[in-house]
Amino acid sequence: MEEIPITRQVADFLGPYLAPAFDWAPPDVRTFLLGDGIWLTLAVLVLVIVGALMLLLRLVERVLGGIKRLFTTPHKDTTEEELREDLTSCPWPPGPPSEVVLAYYHIPVRVRLVVLALQGREENLEGTDLHRLLERMIPGLGRVVQQDQPRIRLWPRQISPLGFCALFHRCTPKPEGEQNDSHWILLAGRVTLAKQPYLLGLGLYADQPVAVERMTLEPRQWLDQLRLYAPQR
Repeated sequence: MEEIPITRQVADFLGPYLAPAFDWAPPDVRTFLLGDGIWLTLAVLVLVIVGALMLLLRLVERVLGGIKRLFTTPHKDTTEEELREDLTSCPWPPGPPSEVVLAYYHIPVRVRLVVLALQGREENLEGTDLHRLLERMIPGLGRVVQQDQPRIRLWPRQISPLGFCALFHRCTPKPEGEQNDSHWILLAGRVTLAKQPYLLGLGLYADQPVAVERMTLEPRQWLDQLRLYAPQR
């Protein structure tokens, strides 16, 4: 008895069920699709079914997302008022410098505020070793921050360095007023590590009031304007 090929067996079994779907095709094409071309027919049908299921899943996700939004409190963007800093409430360093002294040019300062943000990236800084990150940005800054124990704020990601700097300066009003000499030296700008941009703001406190304006720094200026030296014993 002659063995019937598997293709013919499949075609004989599925042909009657699939035939109505190919009434539109010319006779020779229809004969091929329901005969020797049955595997091509099945592959096309599987692709159509998978595509339909994917569309259905996306529709279900949209519907469920809409229902979830109806019963969920809308996300509230961080407002400028929430980012505003009362510099007088920033922590005082716990003691005199023990490892290294930070200076803005020749002016010894203590770090009382650090603001960090990412530029245009979806990631956030939660869980990051911030002291190590600051040490990579400006060698020695991580040690100074560990020593001075300032307030550290992680801001939402920012669109541009200029926007971040303007926002930082608006949110850190000097207690003495902007037109008077102040203990506060406020720096903001972009720092690039391995081609990744970070945004940094520092609130530095000098022992004596100084006539230093707010500064917006380019990446190369951080190392020029901040100096580290050993404390006098």
